[in-house]
Amino acid sequence: MAEQSFDEFYREFGFSSYPFNSFTAENEKDDQERLFVSTRLYSPIVQSFKEGQTLIISGDRGTGKTSILYDFSRHASEDTLFCKVDDYSPLQEKYSESDIYRFLISTIANSFFQDAAKGKLYHGKLSDDQRVLLAYYYVNFASDSTRGLANRAIKAIQLSPAKRFGIAAYNFFRNPLNILANASTSLLADVVAKATGAAAISQQASEYFPEVSAALESELPAADATFEALRRLNQLILKAGYRRITVVFDKIDEDNRFDNAAEEIADFISPILANNKLLLDDTFQFVCSLWVVPLNFIKDKVRTQKISSPLLKWQHDDLVRAFDRRIEVFSGRESCRFSTLFAEDVSSELKTAILDLSNSNPRDLWHLFNQIFRCQFVLDSTAEKISREACERGMIAFVDQFNFYEYYPRKANARANSMDVYAYIKHLQKLDSPTFTRNQLNDKAGTGSSTLNYTVGMENLGLIDKDVTDKGENQYWIRDPKVRFALAHGIEIKKPN
Repeated sequence: MAEQSFDEFYREFGFSSYPFNSFTAENEKDDQERLFVSTRLYSPIVQSFKEGQTLIISGDRGTGKTSILYDFSRHASEDTLFCKVDDYSPLQEKYSESDIYRFLISTIANSFFQDAAKGKLYHGKLSDDQRVLLAYYYVNFASDSTRGLANRAIKAIQLSPAKRFGIAAYNFFRNPLNILANASTSLLADVVAKATGAAAISQQASEYFPEVSAALESELPAADATFEALRRLNQLILKAGYRRITVVFDKIDEDNRFDNAAEEIADFISPILANNKLLLDDTFQFVCSLWVVPLNFIKDKVRTQKISSPLLKWQHDDLVRAFDRRIEVFSGRESCRFSTLFAEDVSSELKTAILDLSNSNPRDLWHLFNQIFRCQFVLDSTAEKISREACERGMIAFVDQFNFYEYYPRKANARANSMDVYAYIKHLQKLDSPTFTRNQLNDKAGTGSSTLNYTVGMENLGLIDKDVTDKGENQYWIRDPKVRFALAHGIEIKKPN
């Protein structure tokens, strides 16, 4: 059989399009609902969301935090004001408490007024004073993109539909009424003049029916960015007809200002996550999706006993279900499954090793299968199943080409020769086993008096974990399966050039 193109190759597996080209939820927005698969531990998370609880959702990169937020938006009711934030540029790196209140007020106000511009403003329950107060928030906190509808929005806020209709109807008919009144007055003057023999009096047109203005409050006080101002806005929005206000923070760790430095990310979000007055307020729901590494730096400041703080973890069966759903979406066939892709020479142990190497992480699994498929194409472009050799080569390529900087933080303002994830991995690769003590690390890697600092640094990165033995000695193990795989197969992990 003649060699095939890559398109022809993957179609032999039943795919209408290639399932492993995209690795982020943002790039698959149109298919999010069809692709979404929850883990076995997801039901308590979504239940907490539906109950309006504050949530801090953490996990490694690629564990589906953003996908869960998309699912939350689908679960939000029609009368929920859902405000998603993924741009933090209005906040300085070192911001005050007033700054965060201003940021939240602006976020909520803009979402509300954008709904108002779409005709979703429920003003029937608001008094005149409350409508004026909403106009205050509009004038002081609406963004430039929202201000294009300023006059119309403020009228909609401050005046009830009945008042707006009455004023508009009156102003529409006042010109004909003025003409009729002036004509009647002139006719009456002529009659009187003829009856008395007096000279006719020239009449100036008069405005018997003056224009009625909307009497809008245009002189509003300056902005007041306080916690009470935030609460007042939330109460007004709830009074206007919304049942819940939900503010979602996502992608804080992707802010370019922090350059993947976990400690800087932690410092940035800490004033918000440590503000219990804000997080436990009953006028709105706060949801934060955060990379677990910076969260670990500030866990002692966050009231996790009062705030639901689930850590996203994927078991093997969760990953297989997510994989099966993905290839079903990309093939349109329910018969296309993880279990049906492999040739007979692929053992169950090798399949388990593939799932292990994905690090309980769907994104890693997609990257890994991308390498496996490409290796199979190079080995045999006419194959209809994935062979053992393709699996083994793909696993090696996945580890060898993996960019650890995408998953592990850099040290802020670090020198070129300072310790980072690649420097730590270089030490770990000198070990004989993925399980070790400090003495063994010192013996093999020559870390000397810095051994304790190295183990603490690797723990903070999430690269290793620690157990305490029966003898009270700290025993460590390499947490990242890619590093364990490299150690077992003699692969040298090198820093990208």
